[in-house]
Amino acid sequence: MAQVQQTTNKPPAASVEPPRLNWRRARLFFMRALALSILGYGILSWAYVIGATDLGSTPFMDQRVPVKNAIAVFAAIDLVASVGLWMATAWGVVLWCVNTAIRVTLHTAYSDLHGGNTVLTAIEVGAVVVYVVLAFLAWREERLEDHLSRQRRRQTMNTLG
Repeated sequence: MAQVQQTTNKPPAASVEPPRLNWRRARLFFMRALALSILGYGILSWAYVIGATDLGSTPFMDQRVPVKNAIAVFAAIDLVASVGLWMATAWGVVLWCVNTAIRVTLHTAYSDLHGGNTVLTAIEVGAVVVYVVLAFLAWREERLEDHLSRQRRRQTMNTLG
């Protein structure tokens, strides 16, 4: 009996690369998850402003004027920043970072006036750190791909010329 040898187009197992994490996609996923959470926080803030929900022991209209101003400004900026983050735009990231820096400042330096929310502050600072790390990794990945693309073009030009 003759043995039939099957041929496959699969490369040898040693040359198969494990799947790599795409850092640009991870950054986009993080930005969209962040956008949804900020959108929810902005909607919750507006619900507090119009009296539809009670976020604290004091109703919005009984808050001090600086606190009312901060809540209204953050509620508006949160909604706009969430749209910018969802669309993965630079202005969305900048608006979110400025908003986060101001909110962290209010909860730390002016905690006597605005209340010191350490949990929210830690979450927001952590989110900024995660974004910065993901942005760096995505930038490095893009730079490496550009380098490899230029190198392939040079090799192609050398073989043709």
